[in-house]
Amino acid sequence: MQRQFGHLAPGDLMLDKPGCPWNTALDEDAARLGSLTAQAGRIRVPWLLVHGDADELVPLADSDDACCAAGARAELVVLPGVDHRFTGATPAMTSAVVTWLHRLAGQPLLE
Repeated sequence: MQRQFGHLAPGDLMLDKPGCPWNTALDEDAARLGSLTAQAGRIRVPWLLVHGDADELVPLADSDDACCAAGARAELVVLPGVDHRFTGATPAMTSAVVTWLHRLAGQPLLE
């Protein structure tokens, strides 16, 4: 996974800080897994991707590619102005998930 990751690359900003969740072991696991986009096409259940368009770590194109690879089983909801941590976006994220779950279950959304 030796590539640009959002606008952060190995050794940049938080990636070089002790305790950062992205460490050598995770990097090795990611390299062993290979393309997650290719694996997205193997998922056989409905799934939802929620991605902020201001995500500074994971490019929106990654979620778009995964959604396209999964076909009709996946749905991508893009939250405008939302970062990787969904800072301040809990209501919007929750609404996206609840709406999707109700639609998936064939149940009307209660107001």
